[in-house]
Amino acid sequence: LGIVDFNSEIVGRVSPDGPVISLNNSIPVPTEYSTIRPDYSDVPVDPFIDQLVFGDHLSSEQIVILKRLLSKHRRAFAFSNEEFGVTNLIEHDIELADEIPIRCRPYRVSAEERKEIQSQLKTLLDQDIIESSDSPWSSPTILIRKGDKKSFRLVIDYRALNAKSKKQSHPLSRIDDIFDALSGFKFITLLDLVSAFHQVPLSKRARMYSGFTTVCGNFCYKRMPFGLSGAPHTFQRLMDKLLGNLKWEIAVCFLDDLGVHGKSFEEHNYRLNLVLQKIEDAGLTLKPSKCQFAMTRVKFLGHIISPGGIEVDPEKIEAIVKYPRPTNLTKLRGFVALCSFYRRYVPLFSTIASPLNDLTKKDVKYTWSDSCEDAFNSLKGSLVKAPVLAHYDPELPVKLATDASQVGFGATLSHIIDGEEHPIAYFSRSTSKSQKNYSPTDLEGLAIVEAVKHFRPYLYDALSRNPVNNAVEDEFPETYLFTLKLEDPPPDSDLMVKQRNDLFCGPILIHKNKFIRSNLTPLSDKFPEFSVINGLLYRAVVVPNERLWKLCIPQECVESLLRTVHDNPVGGHF
Repeated sequence: LGIVDFNSEIVGRVSPDGPVISLNNSIPVPTEYSTIRPDYSDVPVDPFIDQLVFGDHLSSEQIVILKRLLSKHRRAFAFSNEEFGVTNLIEHDIELADEIPIRCRPYRVSAEERKEIQSQLKTLLDQDIIESSDSPWSSPTILIRKGDKKSFRLVIDYRALNAKSKKQSHPLSRIDDIFDALSGFKFITLLDLVSAFHQVPLSKRARMYSGFTTVCGNFCYKRMPFGLSGAPHTFQRLMDKLLGNLKWEIAVCFLDDLGVHGKSFEEHNYRLNLVLQKIEDAGLTLKPSKCQFAMTRVKFLGHIISPGGIEVDPEKIEAIVKYPRPTNLTKLRGFVALCSFYRRYVPLFSTIASPLNDLTKKDVKYTWSDSCEDAFNSLKGSLVKAPVLAHYDPELPVKLATDASQVGFGATLSHIIDGEEHPIAYFSRSTSKSQKNYSPTDLEGLAIVEAVKHFRPYLYDALSRNPVNNAVEDEFPETYLFTLKLEDPPPDSDLMVKQRNDLFCGPILIHKNKFIRSNLTPLSDKFPEFSVINGLLYRAVVVPNERLWKLCIPQECVESLLRTVHDNPVGGHF
């Protein structure tokens, strides 16, 4: 049984076999590393280690301990181009749908751009990342200005090659899973590999396919370049292989961004030692200027992470606030995408953004209305006031509250700490065309189901660790019991939707729903010949000595039904 109040605020278990909504969890915290204090007193501090960034809350003694630990793993850092690493764990391969070569001419560039290309090619040659090539494959090269507006990045246009490439499917880590794994941390170290993709070697045939052309000649890559469609999947596979069973409990990663976390300084150091040893053994090297050690508050994967919770990045919010009113579809989609990155911070995000999303639909004329302006400003305002989200803690009870309307529905997952709610995440989704016709009761039920499905990892975890006890029922007297089991849609669900959208059946169903909600007495007053049976609309047909209920067929189903009955070999008509 589950427990829910009349505002659809779920505070109990959903079903005997399904997830749990509100539980008091009791899970032992792993302590296998917390009592280990490795001794690095005999390791001299390498002078280069002084260039690294350490948490400003650390004592001088703790900094010395860290410096000795890092000096032990000096080979894991590239303080010069000569120390650039290449892994021995994996290589990137390219498999094509056909072997017809791609041949392009180099794009024309200015004299200044040509000098920049020459300079960057020399650096890549010196680092043994590229080599001169006579490959029949040649993709064009472009220069892209970096964020500082001064320097450039040499980029190969591999779009034609990617179109021929067979797709890889190794999964990238989910950012919300990464943040959940950081729950309870007190110290975190961020590690960043120097030119991460370039530390992965290419297979022999992939080198040939990677050929590119410039005004300075043709070259090909010996290491994995940026821009290949399969490159992120290969690199994530490398990191998963590198960390092995250290992933999640000891370290988290998203591509080349690694985080090593611990609940104490000693535990953090022990874990950091394990990860650095893995990096050294794999032949990889870190970029010292982008690493931060034993921090308590860091910018990680577009968010601010601290033991107190997860926050939006103020710099990204400033960019959203300064975003000009979109004047075309491309700019509008860019704005919505920026805001969507932080949708977990905004209650009913989909409902607020609905006018903007409607404007992006097919065959809709781009007309900026007052509702669009309100949504545009509301999203900005909501993100400026975005709350600090709590880290999910399996030892604490969780609470799920839902809300729904014809526009959309949403939910809030929270921890209850000292009687106060601390949001973990918000969820929202717009209603589909057919769902907009649902009754308020159906929409509330749909919101519960969708929220349970979305937050299933938390709710399932809660159920598996601590089954519901009867004390919950006494704490919430103004609730009612219900059973909710997530199952496949009923076989007639498609017909239900079609009846709701039918010009004839729809108004009758709406009236029936209003009757149920308002407890009107005589149902037969307006539509005496109709009845809703198992969610479907039926009409009474009187025959001698009997009253039969016949299914109402939506108009769009009439033709297909007639074809089935008359033309089908088993339909009885020849």
